[in-house]
Amino acid sequence: TDAAGNTGSASLTVTRVAVTPTDTVNPSVDTLALVADTGGSASDRVTNDPRVSGTVSDNVAVTQLLVALDAATEVDLSNLLTAGSFSLTAAQLNTLAGGTLGQGPHSLSVVAVDAAGNRSTARTLAFTLDSVAPTATVALDAASDTGTAGDGQTTLDSVTLIGTTSPGTVVQFGAASMAADETTGVFAFNGVPLTLGANPFTFTLP
Repeated sequence: TDAAGNTGSASLTVTRVAVTPTDTVNPSVDTLALVADTGGSASDRVTNDPRVSGTVSDNVAVTQLLVALDAATEVDLSNLLTAGSFSLTAAQLNTLAGGTLGQGPHSLSVVAVDAAGNRSTARTLAFTLDSVAPTATVALDAASDTGTAGDGQTTLDSVTLIGTTSPGTVVQFGAASMAADETTGVFAFNGVPLTLGANPFTFTLP
């Protein structure tokens, strides 16, 4: 109220807001593995199928998935995230490789990022792609070849068949199987019976 008796007023509105805690918790790439480890052991990471799958987690939510193949630049593949899981197809790995994923060893690195920008520790999967079927050459052993050398003809009723393939490859011949020599790749099946005339044989390299 002033000296003349006039009464004025003033107003003020104060808004209280909630304090948003700072998120400093890093997300995590929990799992990263081949979909199908087709090698001699289920854990040797040798495969003819390069598909990969994994899972991520965070105290809030993972919003980004960064993937790098063979130490190349990270690529944002956040579109692959579904409820904390992701998978990469052979075609997507080919794209990461610049066209075609080559035979041999590779390293895939995955990083998860949350909305606050916190990055997980990179999880890395080392694997070897081998999608080329093994081959072998097989012939009548020289000691069993009674005709002209190398003509595949013999008068014997039981012979030795000898061949070469990649070292260590398992060769299946009927009910019998053996591993080729670890150094030379040579293998042999002894005492193979023959009937008169042509005797076709099939060898499988599983």
